This record gives sequence, structure tokens and C-alpha cells, in this order.
Amino acid sequence: MSNKDSTKKIIALAEQYGFKLIRKKTHLVFRNNKGIQLVTAASASDHRAFKNIKSIIKRLLKNHDSNHIN
Repeated sequence: MSNKDSTKKIIALAEQYGFKLIRKKTHLVFRNNKGIQLVTAASASDHRAFKNIKSIIKRLLKNHDSNHIN
């Protein structure tokens, strides 16, 4: 998979969880509507990269929800 394809796949994954791309250079910087920020490498480093990013996203969302109960 090329770097361009892996970048598109990372962006699509983040968007599935409500994150919007705010900056794209060597890293991809995303933010969701609650202000949670996610930073990833612009290209996948190995075959587990997408699974790891998905885990990070889920952890960020879980931690934010448990720490900010209204």
C-alpha cells in the first residue's frame, strides 16, 4: 500500500469516529466536536497501524466520556 493510500485510510478511519482533519504534514492532526485531539503519523508504519489507531481513538473517546460526566 502506498503512503497516499494509507493516509486516505487513516483519514477515513478517524472520520468514522467523528474526527475532522485540521492539519496534514508529516503527521495528521484531527479534532472532534468535543475538542479531543488525535495525532497520528501520516503513513502507516506496519500492518497493525490501523488497528492501533482505532484502539487509540476508542481509548480517547472512552476516557473523555468517563472524566466529563454531566
